[in-house]
Amino acid sequence: MTTWRRPSRCVWRSSRSCTATTRSRSCWKQGALRKHIGGADMMAGQLGYLLSAMALPSVSIGIIPEDADRSSLWPVEGFFLYDGHTVHVELVSAHLAVTQKHELAMYARTFTDLAELAVYGPAAPELVMAAIESLG
Repeated sequence: MTTWRRPSRCVWRSSRSCTATTRSRSCWKQGALRKHIGGADMMAGQLGYLLSAMALPSVSIGIIPEDADRSSLWPVEGFFLYDGHTVHVELVSAHLAVTQKHELAMYARTFTDLAELAVYGPAAPELVMAAIESLG
């Protein structure tokens, strides 16, 4: 990834070290795919990279469709949950590290709720391809 601010998303990684057994799960809001950050060429490259990552057997990337019913969920900031021991939260003014077990459980539940709204399999890359095509 480049140095631009990442679109809002949540990520779960089961291991901090990248090994053959590392599993990575993430959810992205469909709207994040259409945020033109850095121009069309940069976005096309980023979305192409996302498609490449989706093809990896150890990676599961879900896209939450714009029309998904999120009425039962609070708006949530982007966060990364590592190993069930730490959550990194992206804020405008800081990057928080959350380590309290009860707070970790809240983020794990939030990720589960968001992941249930996401589409996976062939539907997810189709949404990414549509975002690439919309770049013109």
